[in-house]
Amino acid sequence: IEGAAALDDLDLLGQVRVTGLTRKLLGAFLQPKWFHTEAVLGQAKLFFADFQPSHVRLDPAAELKELTDPKLREYLCYVLLDFVVADPDLDEMPLAAALEFTKALELDSPFEKLVTKELRIKPRDLKRLKEEGASMLAKAEAAR
Repeated sequence: IEGAAALDDLDLLGQVRVTGLTRKLLGAFLQPKWFHTEAVLGQAKLFFADFQPSHVRLDPAAELKELTDPKLREYLCYVLLDFVVADPDLDEMPLAAALEFTKALELDSPFEKLVTKELRIKPRDLKRLKEEGASMLAKAEAAR
């Protein structure tokens, strides 16, 4: 009954699957306590009215193994980008988190292209964040 897993051609079951994946993605991405600002959680509730950050780690291999459609992968990158810019008070932390997160999901290449295009971030600044991101995030988690 199910059709192709392409964004433009999703059947009803495919839509349900992508919606579930989006919820899991956001739940996992927004796990860190420093991310739980009013602006960020408000943005998440625009996606899912009953949104709560997850306490379960997302298994990248299991969740994204069937997502071969470039448009679907781009969609997920745009979703993450929404949260990178949701709260300007968080400064570079959301972008650093997204860079680490997309690396684990093997979405780093399309996400980095999107960031440089949409946010007009210079490649050297992106490189710096990729290098310093893990330590920035560890310090933020330890501070909470």
